Amino acid sequence: MTVERWHRMLDDAAERRDLPRLYRDNLIESADDMLRAGIIDPLEHFDLLELAESAYSHEIEEQIVRHR
Repeated sequence: MTVERWHRMLDDAAERRDLPRLYRDNLIESADDMLRAGIIDPLEHFDLLELAESAYSHEIEEQIVRHR
């Protein structure tokens, strides 16, 4: 896994829309793996987790609005 690949996963609108929980879990797991492998440092890890949670939350909010 690379940071660039992680960002491509983040940008996967289809998975985010269709499987939001799996989308978030995959992003978090990949960020955790990169931290353990020394690819990213703890601050970068924190930033990636924030991005994953933000994208997930935004998608859930969008789905709620669409289904009203």
